[in-house]
Amino acid sequence: MNMTMRMANKMKMAKVLVLSVVAAMAFVSVARVSASSSNHNHPDLAVLLNGRKIEFPDEKPQVDSSSRVLIPVRFVSEALGAKVGFEGKTVIITQGAKNVRLTIGSNAALVNGERLVLDTKAVAVNGRTLVPLRFVSEALGQKVRWDAVSRWVWIGEEKVPSLQESDVKVYPLDGFRKYFTKAKGEYLYGAKDVTIFTQKNFPIRFEDDFDNVTIYSVTLVPVKDYFEVQMNYSGKHFGIYYLTGDGIPRARFNSAKYRVNNPDGTFTATFMFRSGSDLDSYGIKNWKDMKPEDIKYVGFSVGLETLPLLEKPFAN
Repeated sequence: MNMTMRMANKMKMAKVLVLSVVAAMAFVSVARVSASSSNHNHPDLAVLLNGRKIEFPDEKPQVDSSSRVLIPVRFVSEALGAKVGFEGKTVIITQGAKNVRLTIGSNAALVNGERLVLDTKAVAVNGRTLVPLRFVSEALGQKVRWDAVSRWVWIGEEKVPSLQESDVKVYPLDGFRKYFTKAKGEYLYGAKDVTIFTQKNFPIRFEDDFDNVTIYSVTLVPVKDYFEVQMNYSGKHFGIYYLTGDGIPRARFNSAKYRVNNPDGTFTATFMFRSGSDLDSYGIKNWKDMKPEDIKYVGFSVGLETLPLLEKPFAN
């Protein structure tokens, strides 16, 4: 390892150490994180094509009584390069030489003239035709995998785009210094700019020469009279912080006590939403009054040269 790499590695370790110390401050006064933290909240079902979410503008994917995922036929089929047409109650999907026909209310389908019997049916919901996702995708030559942890259906390649490869916005650091004017700790250490992304960008990968962290979901979970924040991710463990605009970053610790090792190799960490550490560290007397809509950004202490911020993380 040459001198430049050694220096970069030392700076990287120093930055992560600083951020870890800051996050640890938030753990000194632990607010209520109940045993229910191990029970994952169920995020909305999502469909990903080659690692990117398919957007459904109105009717969403759903799980039917046979535990099969049904999706609005047009959006997925067209994303796969197919064309969709109708003959009465029969939906016709064509892609090159492939021809798939399903009839609403029937569990029979035709693929290039060959009759197949399915374990579920195509249905009509609110003017949209929903069809069995796995059947249609595989009929069009795509592999499909169900992720029970994140409630995602992966179609095609499972390569998650990096922060730089995603549809994000990069801003100069100076425009965001106001969020850290009262900070205790070097949150901005080593950061050259700020990268803003949203819930639509998940899953997303943070990477540089030393680390690789993939975040699959960030979910606000109501628990009785308070909230928790659950994150499903892979890679190294990290802390987070909330930015409300008052100059105080509210750090939250990623405690192993409230972190679940999932069967697929990912982790689900539960972070406090409100914490008495905000009173201890910054004298915020009304810390119990913080609401989800007060959070403008969630920051991730992952040691990148850009400051990754999730915008409007808990907006409806």
